Amino acid sequence: MRAQLKSLRARLLFLLSFTLLPIAAIALANAYIGYQHYRTQIVTSVVGEGEQVLRREEAIINRAKNLLGAIAVLPPDTAKAQCGENLARLLSQYSDFTNIAMLAPDGAVQCIAQGSQGAVAAPFPAWFQSVLNGQSFAISAADPGLGAEPSIAAAAPLFDAGNNVRHVLVVMIKLSALEQPMRDISLPEGGAMVVLDHKGNALVQRSNQVPTENWLPTGFLDKQPSSTASGIFDGYGNDGIERRYVLVPLAGEMFAVYGMPTASIGDPAHFLLYSNIGSALLMWLAALAITAFAIGYFVTRPLLRIRRGMAAYTAGDTRSRILDVDDLPGEVQLLAATFNDMADTIAARDDALREAVSHQKALTREVHHRVRNNLQIINSLMNLQSWRAETPSEVATFTEVQRRVTALGLVHGAIYQGDDMRSVRLKALLTDLCAATEQAMGDIDPLPLFEADADELSASADIAVPLAFLITEIIGEATLRRNGSPIPGHIRIEIRKAGTGGILIVQADKRLFEPAQGEAPARRNGLNLLAGLVRQLGGVQQINEDGTAIQVTIPNISPSLH
Repeated sequence: MRAQLKSLRARLLFLLSFTLLPIAAIALANAYIGYQHYRTQIVTSVVGEGEQVLRREEAIINRAKNLLGAIAVLPPDTAKAQCGENLARLLSQYSDFTNIAMLAPDGAVQCIAQGSQGAVAAPFPAWFQSVLNGQSFAISAADPGLGAEPSIAAAAPLFDAGNNVRHVLVVMIKLSALEQPMRDISLPEGGAMVVLDHKGNALVQRSNQVPTENWLPTGFLDKQPSSTASGIFDGYGNDGIERRYVLVPLAGEMFAVYGMPTASIGDPAHFLLYSNIGSALLMWLAALAITAFAIGYFVTRPLLRIRRGMAAYTAGDTRSRILDVDDLPGEVQLLAATFNDMADTIAARDDALREAVSHQKALTREVHHRVRNNLQIINSLMNLQSWRAETPSEVATFTEVQRRVTALGLVHGAIYQGDDMRSVRLKALLTDLCAATEQAMGDIDPLPLFEADADELSASADIAVPLAFLITEIIGEATLRRNGSPIPGHIRIEIRKAGTGGILIVQADKRLFEPAQGEAPARRNGLNLLAGLVRQLGGVQQINEDGTAIQVTIPNISPSLH
């Protein structure tokens, strides 16, 4: 049957694989081709958007350079006579600039479009010093004294006839004007753009959760601007993230850099890829679901029914059977029918075994019952015989034998009256022994007072018989003298749990063992028999100094199960 199940499973999987594998392979191939094409389009679009922003930055700086060039070619007389007015009129035509000024080589302001006259204090700013050194155009962070708001200074020289720097022209470019194109683009996490001067200082920048020094290409700031190629390239930033960079050179040896993580560029393409792959996987899952349903309905479900029936049977429900066998597949019917036949056979054997055990218990119970009845008859015959005794000593002898026979009969009675004939409940046995002793004493006056108590303990018949004799002997020694006269007093008998066994405790208000005549007080009557019974029990006895208490350890008793 196992081979048939494997064959069925193999056929279903074989059919499913050859049906769906070509379709799934084509779907995955198309998904990958579409992913590559879409990703290329996204990269082109994103890079183009970033490049467009940088070109806007370049256009602002070029306007400032062109304005400086236009001012430089104005007629000198015009510049001298109406310098401030001309600069103010030019400034009004440009919204990206905050001020225009003409400075002397010593830094003094010759004329300015807005504000009052002043000077550029030493040490001179980088843009001012660069122009004095002969650079045709310089741009860097501006001195706040020349602009009403944060600005960048773009400067160019004015030469005299001797080709010496006569004045320095400066245009203050609004930082907000350079920042506005950067605000118009949405930067992903880890993306950034920055405008750097010729020394690598950031003039204006914008980033999304990444510092400037971390996202720029590794070693970029260590290179000379002239050695840095423009264009588009892939590289790793100082933070170890791969990015696609767009580098645009600007006037004045400046550079604009735009970087975007390649992972974020491909996110939309990844979505397309994953959706296509998900569609193919969905087809597989649908086919697997159908196959799983078929296998579950025709194979697994019937086997689970058989398993539940077997589990119930194993747990103890011997009446458990596999029902509705005819509804199962033919191959599974054979297994279910075999289990039902096996369970029926075992049930029949169990019934026969239980009947035999019950009959055996009844026979054993009857044997113990008859033994007890015979012991009672013997006890009655001895009681009749005791009437012929002529001396109190002879009567005491008959009484002692009767007490022992009674103890033996109580043990047999406890065995056949209990639920488990293999053990005897000691608490009930102790109570019956004390009651039988009181009944045997009859109308003796004064009658000794007995008090019995025990934990719920049990012992086998081999232990219960010598234990009953032991208790009987102790009671006899404590309540009757050798001449048959009673010994009044209070006697307490206990059986307690102690470790893995138990302990018998007999406590009296007088001496338990009366010394015999002609013997030392240390020798007590009945000690030999007592010691023999203790040895038979495998225990140890201990009698206190005044002889009013005895303890006997009993190792072979255990807590009762009922």
